[in-house]
Amino acid sequence: MPRRVWTTPLSQRLAGLSGAAAVGAGAVGAHALPKHLRSLGLSSAERKTYTEIFGTASRYHLLHALLLLCAPLARFPMATAGLLLGGKLLFVGSL
Repeated sequence: MPRRVWTTPLSQRLAGLSGAAAVGAGAVGAHALPKHLRSLGLSSAERKTYTEIFGTASRYHLLHALLLLCAPLARFPMATAGLLLGGKLLFVGSL
């Protein structure tokens, strides 16, 4: 019997990559973003606003990654995965 290299669905592999990117973005938001915003000379209120926006985007990115992990369980897995990826690009990318 031939050996199958990719046994997991594409959506689950994309979910893993997306989740890793979300965790990385969260780390950047927690550690590097405050220093960067301070170096730009923004006021405290502006820094707080940008930090909250970045945090929201990071949370939604992680949520979409978790939902993408479950896409193979849906009735139409490819459509579900496509809609989740499209929604993530539109929503998280717009923040």
